[in-house]
Amino acid sequence: MTLIAKIFHYSGLALSALLLPLILAIVISWNALPGNRFYPLKRGLENLAVSSVSFDFSAKSSLRSRFLDYRFGEMQRLLQKGSVEGIPEFLAEIETDKVSILDQSAANPQTAGKQAQQLKIQLDGYNQILALEKQSLASQPTEPSKTYPELEPTQLTAEPGLETTNLIIAINQIQHQIQKTASELD
Repeated sequence: MTLIAKIFHYSGLALSALLLPLILAIVISWNALPGNRFYPLKRGLENLAVSSVSFDFSAKSSLRSRFLDYRFGEMQRLLQKGSVEGIPEFLAEIETDKVSILDQSAANPQTAGKQAQQLKIQLDGYNQILALEKQSLASQPTEPSKTYPELEPTQLTAEPGLETTNLIIAINQIQHQIQKTASELD
């Protein structure tokens, strides 16, 4: 083997050894949801990605927009499981995006205005999806109560149960925050 071939060979091995932990961290944390032990690792990697493009506001906003989609998807999956654990992460991501846009508005009002419009469109889409989820939750019949065996099934109503009601209240709060943020971007 020539000297140049050896240098490339060992450089490749060294690079692989350096990148392997990062690649493993990405793979392990990829589908982590809030509450999962790998979720902080996932968020840390995302923050690293954002800081690597911090010099370019458009690229940073685009990346933040993608992460906001991730937070919304995580929140949806958790809401479907009856958990509200993803809500704080989603709302914090909205706030981070809003603050980033408002901070940039003084230095570059045209780009910040464009990013604000894109965020408002994104938030409107989330609001529409949440409205549909809320309708779906409200229309779900509840199981007959096992804690009150003396009630006949005909005496039970199809009103949402406590868990469903809590999810509807949580969705209302999310929608309120979305509307508030959208109005602050005007």
